[in-house]
Amino acid sequence: MPQYDPRLGLSREEFQRYTLYQPSLVGVGRATLKLRRAGQRVIFEGGAGSLGVLQGLSIDLLTGELQVPEGFATRPTALLPQRLSNSAVNIRSGFVWSLQGNNVSAGNAIRGQLVLMELSNGQVLLSYRKTSMIRRTITKGEVVVGYQRP
Repeated sequence: MPQYDPRLGLSREEFQRYTLYQPSLVGVGRATLKLRRAGQRVIFEGGAGSLGVLQGLSIDLLTGELQVPEGFATRPTALLPQRLSNSAVNIRSGFVWSLQGNNVSAGNAIRGQLVLMELSNGQVLLSYRKTSMIRRTITKGEVVVGYQRP
């Protein structure tokens, strides 16, 4: 992991939020990620354990728009490999969806980031981290899912 340095001008918490990659990826077992397709949208139905944090996310396959259960939507930004050249993870391509919004009257809010990337070895990684509030109930979650093509 990169070491925190106060000369960066970031708080330690901000530094943790911007540090996305570990030097190596270690598998913790197999899991089944449930997806459903409805027209041009792919809807995550979650799964067991930490995969439940993905439940309710949906991505429009034509526009790339991500919608979340908290009632907000965002579009992706391309993940450029040259921006991540100092990472131990060699990224071929990918997308990042950044979420931040609140609706005071509904009691909903979100701050999160979904990252979908393809590594140079063909593995696909999906990373999602969020802090959210639905009807004034706060939840936090984080999951990293890897898929290796056979």
